[in-house]
Amino acid sequence: MRNYHQDFLISIKKVQEVGQWMDRKEPELFENLINAGHGDDICLLFYTSGTTALPKGALLSHWNMLTMGKNLMAVDPCYDTDDFVSYLPFAWIGEQMMSISCGLQVGYTINFPEEPTTAKEDIRQIGPHVMFAPPRLYEGMTRQVQVKYIDSSWIKHKIYEFSTKVGYMVADLKFKKKPVSFPGRSLTGSPTSPCRKS
Repeated sequence: MRNYHQDFLISIKKVQEVGQWMDRKEPELFENLINAGHGDDICLLFYTSGTTALPKGALLSHWNMLTMGKNLMAVDPCYDTDDFVSYLPFAWIGEQMMSISCGLQVGYTINFPEEPTTAKEDIRQIGPHVMFAPPRLYEGMTRQVQVKYIDSSWIKHKIYEFSTKVGYMVADLKFKKKPVSFPGRSLTGSPTSPCRKS
């Protein structure tokens, strides 16, 4: 932005100074502006991917953002006890929907990786109940696991095969909204609720 010279562009420090001056001059202004807001007001500007034509700016209202989150949670519910990992760009509508729209309405904990280079290790440490990403990300993770499996020892092969079998069994029970037995819960670290994501 330093190469733009329009008069209406000012530094963030200047914005803060103007805000402090306005707050002293009109202490009620901030609350009044918020109360004057409406759900039809523009919330965010997103650009389309541009795969079929030039990217276009899409204006989304507050109602639109909140309704997206509400409808998603009606189909695939999350809970305030869940941990969500936010690691995709905030310029992407999917990340805004999950982190902001759903996060505000559900109240789950939003976690951020420390650095882009440590994202995979951070995800492993956090052990999130909820993740949201395009298929290519999961395909990449699957390929890495498969390569490590192929290069591993016989005992690691057997542990992987047993763990995969148990994981699929528990996941299948959860999708069918059936309770997971104590041995299944203890082997996977799964909570008792059949609806909670893991």
